[in-house]
Amino acid sequence: MDEVATIGLVAKVLADSSAHVGPGHLAQAALREERWRDVEREWGMLAAVQVALLTGARPESARSLTANLRRRKGMAGVKRRGGLLYPGFQFVRVAEDRVAVAPAWTTLRELLAPASWSDADVLAWAAAPNANLEGRSPAQEVHEHPASLSDALRNAVARAVPASPSGTQSA
Repeated sequence: MDEVATIGLVAKVLADSSAHVGPGHLAQAALREERWRDVEREWGMLAAVQVALLTGARPESARSLTANLRRRKGMAGVKRRGGLLYPGFQFVRVAEDRVAVAPAWTTLRELLAPASWSDADVLAWAAAPNANLEGRSPAQEVHEHPASLSDALRNAVARAVPASPSGTQSA
């Protein structure tokens, strides 16, 4: 979308809303949008039908399959273009023409659960450079070590999840 059209769209949304949106909120929204576009460029964002096809399921079972993968394997999606899309860094190739949710991703989601983050927050954290991984992202770490969580990623999670009331780390 060109700049004039983008400004017009944002102006219309703001004009139709009774909520006050300050420049800081707009800047945060723009940064978050840029993060999702970076994720899409680097890893791809898969629709439910694509996930079904890539995992070897039938397209007509896409909704139930993705719901099951979200529940059992910790797969996470972000609302984009009117539906949930799933970043490709969560998947690992298990056959020439099939993928599955990476076991490291499932473990990562389990360790992040005490933080009670939304799926979008988990995905944004996973896609961002992390000082505990020497500037690499958790997504890169999962992609390079899909079978199990590396010690470096476990350490990054321990630092990201707030301390429990007893004073110890939750992860």
